Amino acid sequence: MNRQFALVLITVAAVFAATTAIAQQHRPYDQIMKDVGVTWASLKKNLDSNSGAAAAEDAAKLQGLFAEVQGFWHPSTRTTPSISPSGRKKALPPLAPQPKVTT
Repeated sequence: MNRQFALVLITVAAVFAATTAIAQQHRPYDQIMKDVGVTWASLKKNLDSNSGAAAAEDAAKLQGLFAEVQGFWHPSTRTTPSISPSGRKKALPPLAPQPKVTT
């Protein structure tokens, strides 16, 4: 019984690890946008035919696709360092001397 439990536990862990690894891979942008086009056409057809349930499914799918596109353009891990607005003032010198304003 313990041997079977351990085997099942290892199998579940392996499947979970494989699923996580696959989910982190990004699809090419053109494939995502092709799915957006197909889903948009289906949503338009369902809205025109007053099919609310199917339209809701298409809208939810579009929301997921747009989130995937956003992940494509704004990855969570940046390879280039970013400069905060306060750090930008320190990093870039002024182009010309600033005139003093007296009031």
